[in-house]
Amino acid sequence: MNQLSSLIADWLTAKEAERAANLRRVEIERQMTQLLPIEGAEGSVRAEAAGYAVRVSYKVTRSVDSEALTSLWQGLDARAKRAFSWKATVKAKELYALQDMAPDIYRTIAGVIETSPAKPSVSIDAIERGTA
Repeated sequence: MNQLSSLIADWLTAKEAERAANLRRVEIERQMTQLLPIEGAEGSVRAEAAGYAVRVSYKVTRSVDSEALTSLWQGLDARAKRAFSWKATVKAKELYALQDMAPDIYRTIAGVIETSPAKPSVSIDAIERGTA
């Protein structure tokens, strides 16, 4: 366990350095955006200094109320419909239920579901020691 204790200490040190570096980078980026603004909400600006080119891109995030769109869909012009794409997502809880309780139904959809391993997640939390 001595190796694990050492790795925990190294991880905690690295995690704190990462957090501090991230905060510093975000603050520097904020300052750059103040120096390089654009008119409007979207677009980009480029500047050069000290032998480097900096580009700041401004974007907006758009989301769709899928239920509202579905209710409008039949009446929409084909050109309006082309502005949207549909992407299926897996509801893991429902998928597991099918797998366990209705394997015959699960088999009908299993071929369209791609499964690949995600990056393992590591978390380290201090253990509160109670006084006994």
